[in-house]
Amino acid sequence: MDIGNKYGTLEMQKQLLLLLKEFHQFCVENQIQYSLDWGSLLGAVRHKGFIPWDDDLDIMVDRNNYEKIKLYINNSALTIERDNKALWIDRIRPKNDKIVGGYLPTIDIFLVDNAPDGKWAKKIRLLSLLFLQGMLKSNPNFNKGNIFFRLSTLVTYALGRIIPNNLKLKWYNDLMQRSNGKSTEKKASYNTAFEDMPKLYFPDVIDHVKAVPFEDTEAFITTTFHQCLVDKFGSDYMTPPSDDKRVPIHI
Repeated sequence: MDIGNKYGTLEMQKQLLLLLKEFHQFCVENQIQYSLDWGSLLGAVRHKGFIPWDDDLDIMVDRNNYEKIKLYINNSALTIERDNKALWIDRIRPKNDKIVGGYLPTIDIFLVDNAPDGKWAKKIRLLSLLFLQGMLKSNPNFNKGNIFFRLSTLVTYALGRIIPNNLKLKWYNDLMQRSNGKSTEKKASYNTAFEDMPKLYFPDVIDHVKAVPFEDTEAFITTTFHQCLVDKFGSDYMTPPSDDKRVPIHI
C-alpha cells in the first residue's frame, strides 16, 4: 500500500481494501472461485498487497463463477454494473460507494473463455471483437494510430450510433463464448483492452486457486500465477519499473 501516499493512492487503496474484503467474503460464502488478475495479481505476488501506485482491482473468473456472482450479488452489500466508457466490462463496487480522487472504488471483472485453436480463427475472433469495441465506445480517440486505424475508428463509431447497445452487447457476449462447450488448448479474456486480448491462459487457470496474503487480509490467486505474470509483464515481473513508469493504468 502507498503508506506514505507518495503516489497519491493511499485513500483509494484503503477503500479498495474494504471492497476486496467484502468481495472475498462474498465469494467464500457462495463458493465462488476467482483469481486476482493484472496489476492486482502482480501486487499480491510482488508486494503482498497493492502495487503502491495502483488504484484499482482486477479479477478473472470463468463463466460458471461469473453467473454465480450475478445470481447472489443482489443479496450482498455489493453491486455489479457496466463501465460507462467500456461497455463490455463489468465492474463490482459497493452499493453505498464513495468517490475518491475522481474514481469510484471498483473491481474490474475479466471473463475467461475458451480461445479458438486455429491461427486464423484466433485472428478473426480478435478483429470481430475489435470492430464491436469500436461500435460500443462512447468517446473514442479519433487521433490515435495511423490513417487506416483512424478511419476504422470513425466508421465503427458511426455504425455504433445506429445500433442499440443491448444488441451490440449481445453480439459481443455471444462472440466471446463461441468456443465454449468444446475442448480447446488455451483460454483468453476477450472483455479487456484489444491489445491485451491475444494473451492466452492455461485451460485450468481458474480451476486451481489459492489464498495468499494481501495487505492485512487475503485473496485468491491462480496457482498458474507465474506463467500469467510472465505472459503479461515479462520474465522480470518481480523487478519494479523505473520511477517515471510508476503510474496507474486504466482500460
